[in-house]
Amino acid sequence: MKKILILLMMITVATSCTEDEGSMNEVEENSEQPSESIENSLALRATLENMKDLEGLEGRSPQDQLCFQFDYPITLSYNDDSTVEVTSYNQLLNLLLDETVALHIVGIQYPFDIIQDASNQTIADESEFQTLINECGYDYVDVNEVVGITEDCFTVDFPITVLINDEAETFTSQAEAQEFYLNYSGTIESINFDYPFTVTMTSDDSQMSINDDYELVNLIEDICNIE
Repeated sequence: MKKILILLMMITVATSCTEDEGSMNEVEENSEQPSESIENSLALRATLENMKDLEGLEGRSPQDQLCFQFDYPITLSYNDDSTVEVTSYNQLLNLLLDETVALHIVGIQYPFDIIQDASNQTIADESEFQTLINECGYDYVDVNEVVGITEDCFTVDFPITVLINDEAETFTSQAEAQEFYLNYSGTIESINFDYPFTVTMTSDDSQMSINDDYELVNLIEDICNIE
C-alpha cells in the first residue's frame, strides 16, 4: 500500500511549485462545485493496496476494519478506458481479485462520498482524496531511505513530469527532487505522475515503461519484491 507513495517521494516535484501558489489558490477557489469526472488517481491505488493489506483478499475481514468506507455506488475506470459501477464492498474486493497487469483499476469518478466515524463526507477531487489517505496514516517514508531501498532494483529515467496541485512540472534529476522534498514537502496538496515514464532495471540495464499506478505497484512489490 505504501509503495506508490514511497517511490513518489523519491522522484517527484520541481522547485517552481512555490512560484505557482497564486494560480493553485485560484484553482482551489473555483473548485467548490466540482463537475463529475473520472480521473486517474494515485490516492485510489494507495487505498486499494491498503484494502489488500488490511483485509486480506482471502480472509474477507469486516470492512469496518478500514479507516473509511466508500458510500456506494462509486464508478471506477480501468486502464483500457472501460468503467464499472461498484455497488458494494464485496464487489470491490472481487474486482481487486481479478486485477492483472493487462487489466486493472486506475481511476475513480469525482465527486464521491465516504463514511468515516459514522459520518458522511464528500471527496471532491484528488487533492482531498490524498489528504484523506494521509489522515488515515498511510505513512510516508523518508526520501533518503527510499533511494537506498529502490536503487538495487531500478532507477527512474529523467526527465520526468509530475502534476503537483494540478500543475504540470518537469524536472531533470533525482537530486533536484530530493532537495525540494526536504524543503517544501509541506506545500504539496496533491501529486500524480504524468504517465508513461520509464525506469532502468539495475540487473540488466533494460528499460521498462510504467503506464499507471498499478504498474508502479507491480514493479515495486512483485518485480523488486520490496515489502
